[in-house]
Amino acid sequence: MTATRRVLAGVVLLATMLGSAWADEKCIWQVPADAPVRGEAMARIQQKLARHVRQMVETGHMAPLRVSTGESGGEFWFVSPGSVAYSLAVAIPYLPETDRAAALRYLKSEVTKYAPHSGVLPLKEGARREWYREAPEFYAVARRVPKWSRLSGLCGLWAYGHYTGDWETVGAQYDSAKEVFIKEGKRVATLQDVQGMVGFARIARALGRPEARVAEKAAAQALLAARDVKAMAENAAKLYNASQHVRRGQGYPNTLYKGFWDLTPELGRYLAQNVGDKAEDIRTDLEWRIPMWYASRAPVPNEWWPNIPARAEDTFCPPRISGAIFLMRAYIAGNDAATLEGFLDIPYCPGDLDYIQQCVALLRAYHGPKWIDLRRSAAK
Repeated sequence: MTATRRVLAGVVLLATMLGSAWADEKCIWQVPADAPVRGEAMARIQQKLARHVRQMVETGHMAPLRVSTGESGGEFWFVSPGSVAYSLAVAIPYLPETDRAAALRYLKSEVTKYAPHSGVLPLKEGARREWYREAPEFYAVARRVPKWSRLSGLCGLWAYGHYTGDWETVGAQYDSAKEVFIKEGKRVATLQDVQGMVGFARIARALGRPEARVAEKAAAQALLAARDVKAMAENAAKLYNASQHVRRGQGYPNTLYKGFWDLTPELGRYLAQNVGDKAEDIRTDLEWRIPMWYASRAPVPNEWWPNIPARAEDTFCPPRISGAIFLMRAYIAGNDAATLEGFLDIPYCPGDLDYIQQCVALLRAYHGPKWIDLRRSAAK
């Protein structure tokens, strides 16, 4: 290699490294700027969002949803307090003034009693999410105790502080959050974990804690791991498995949507810029396997388990499919608002956190992509 070529190769390598560092920095410190609701289309979605959040607030704390889709048995969904905190926090800026104060009180109560990074909500504590009543023993039985990463909940804790301005409550949970960051940050396995690492870096900086710089470097490392997006999705399918077929190693292609639960717009943009083709391959394959992915309680297609000739043991799809694929379309594929609204169905149940996130993603799509830098603002 000539000297000139070596210099050019070095310049290309340096540019690649600088570009990667800039992409990491944007994902850590830039978040969407929430714009006022204007126009008929945004008002229509705001009304749907407000009605659903209002129902949650009036109901009080809600227990996880238990669903039995057929002979495969019952499973619990919406088990993460971090998902509750994140979903409601991002909704706050889009709620009408008449609903905002009550939602803030409700959210503070949830975050105070059930720390976002505490793992799994009590399965029988709170109002039921099911549309129908069941015998008490129904809610006490599950094929497996649900799992959830505590690390991922740090994203919800940050979102609470950012969207409510209540950094005092976040500060009161900082020591336990730091413990989760230290213990679980060494084994980042899913995109939800990556978002948790980013969340802790933001919290540490907002509160002016000495760990802020170390946390930022750790978040950047986690983002590099996120580029192996298929492995991250497969890890989520294992961790959050609600199917014996996944446990047997059969169902990964059909359950990779779990890797994109609670996807943030900043991580979606990062994936689009760095591994967009790989993420799109996952989405298009999922949509082929689950043709009615967008429908609430869609019938199970034959393609759902390609290795099982007749899928007769389930009658409809489980929760949390439409929400994940919707967010992939919104934040990675960059679908326009009109396209996204065509995929917005009714909630799967009361307290459907995915439905809340879908409405927020749709409102963001209507007002267009605008970003703010968190380093230009500080916690009060």
